[in-house]
Amino acid sequence: MSLGKLSYELDYISRNFLDRGNLDPVDNRLLHHLRLTVTPLDKHLTMTFEAKNLTDNQVGDFRGFPLPGRSFFATIEGRF
Repeated sequence: MSLGKLSYELDYISRNFLDRGNLDPVDNRLLHHLRLTVTPLDKHLTMTFEAKNLTDNQVGDFRGFPLPGRSFFATIEGRF
């Protein structure tokens, strides 16, 4: 029986281009994410803690719009 799960995600996107002619490049990006999911013994409650962009890289999407730096999330799910 498992009470929890720890997972790691590596998000890598290689160099892209903003135009069809491949003349306007956007740099690649590398992000690290970590998630811990805990389910107590009664199985009716699940808690998830997540950290995204652990290294706090300043990156943008494919259009150059800035994406969030290091962020933390927590969720609680109840089942009846």
